[in-house]
Amino acid sequence: MNVAVQDYCPIQPRSRSRALVALDENTLTRRLILGDDHPDTLTSASNLALRLAALGDLTAARAPDEDTLTRRRRIFGDDHVQRQVSGSD
Repeated sequence: MNVAVQDYCPIQPRSRSRALVALDENTLTRRLILGDDHPDTLTSASNLALRLAALGDLTAARAPDEDTLTRRRRIFGDDHVQRQVSGSD
């Protein structure tokens, strides 16, 4: 987990938006630098989806979660541990 995000965890009500912004920026930065299919980018996107879901925003969590699962399935195959992690989220 990004060190900046750890400062906000567990997320307090007034810090939620800052934590989500940090996670979203982290995911975007990794996409730009590492590419959409890099394992670290996929982990960041999965973390964002998990945090959104934990906050009750299932609609917002669905897109990054499904995208991460699809990419991990394509890159790693169905039997790889990375894909299994996405499938259990």
